[in-house]
Amino acid sequence: MGCFYLDCGNDHKEVKQMKRTFFINLFLILILSQLFCSAHDGSYEMNYTNFLLNNSGMHTREIQAKAECRIRDDYAEISLFVERDGRKMYLVEFNNLYPNNRLRQSSDRHYSLTIGYYLNTVAVKTAENEYLWHGKPKLRRYNRGNGEIERSLFEDIIENGYLELFTEANWRAFSVCREDLENFADIPASDRVNRTKITIENPEEFEEFLETPLTAHLDVRVRQKLRALMNKLNF
Repeated sequence: MGCFYLDCGNDHKEVKQMKRTFFINLFLILILSQLFCSAHDGSYEMNYTNFLLNNSGMHTREIQAKAECRIRDDYAEISLFVERDGRKMYLVEFNNLYPNNRLRQSSDRHYSLTIGYYLNTVAVKTAENEYLWHGKPKLRRYNRGNGEIERSLFEDIIENGYLELFTEANWRAFSVCREDLENFADIPASDRVNRTKITIENPEEFEEFLETPLTAHLDVRVRQKLRALMNKLNF
């Protein structure tokens, strides 16, 4: 048994080397695939109106979701989610970047949107606001809107209790790869684009999300210490 263990040790080293080589090659392939991911075929000007007109057969659905706001040291985040079998399935997240956040680009348009998926296109629409972002995905965590999204988008949600979310998956990226069609434009809109009307059960949760605490003007490290002190004192 002892000799067998030693032989296995040598084999184990070879297996580890093979695995290391495999994952390095896989990483390079994934990086290269991102450089050549197709987004828009250029057949029309990309904006919200044209996107809808050229994807009229998109898949549509209506769902009810809950909002959950969490306060961080340099931003607030609010997530929309549905519960399935006791688990939370997140649809979209919005961020409110506080004045002490180094990523904040604007004094009045300091909001962003995050979705955990490889996407070509994302759009959101409320009663009075609409935004669209488009481009080749670089990361699975899709984040847009910093310096663009206005407060009125969330005021619409509070007043009307809903928003529409449009997503177009990037089919040539990783687990959503579609190799059976060479031309991205040939994939029907019903397979590429989702239009989801989200009715929010507790839209008042956005009111807390929009607030900026006075301490959010302090340096992040100072605010962390202050929050820790307040927690100890049960404030």
